[in-house]
Amino acid sequence: MIQFRASMTGFDETPRIHPEYGAWGTTPTMTQVDLPLLSRCLAMEAGGRTLLWYSHDLTGLSCAATLQLRRFVADAVCVSVDQVIWSTNKLSREA
Repeated sequence: MIQFRASMTGFDETPRIHPEYGAWGTTPTMTQVDLPLLSRCLAMEAGGRTLLWYSHDLTGLSCAATLQLRRFVADAVCVSVDQVIWSTNKLSREA
């Protein structure tokens, strides 16, 4: 019988916003974020094969930038880049 193992973690990556200078010190009109920016990672292993799925509440990354991040993660945990799934989510607030 093949053993299946999984583990998941998540964290809040919402940036701190300066009360006077705003987001990243360049947008004084932006003094708060209406939704938190979250990241999650699910690691699965079965039959000697590992798969990592990483999800990040961030938009605007190009395919090349996403591939670079996948390669960074793959190298860090010694797996092939095809074993790393990277997805970004567009945040929206319903009216």
